Amino acid sequence: MNKVQKTAYELIQADARFLYTLTDIFKNAQNISSNYICMSLLYLTKQIRQFILK
Repeated sequence: MNKVQKTAYELIQADARFLYTLTDIFKNAQNISSNYICMSLLYLTKQIRQFILK
């Protein structure tokens, strides 16, 4: 795999983990007193991705 393919593969994996996390949180939403976690996940994911791509 070249660098571009490797990076694309890693980003796809990160997106899949993010979607899995969202699904898991929504399934267990009755245990969450607010939606702060759900709201912050997208922001955190973007920040981590920007840090990795530097």
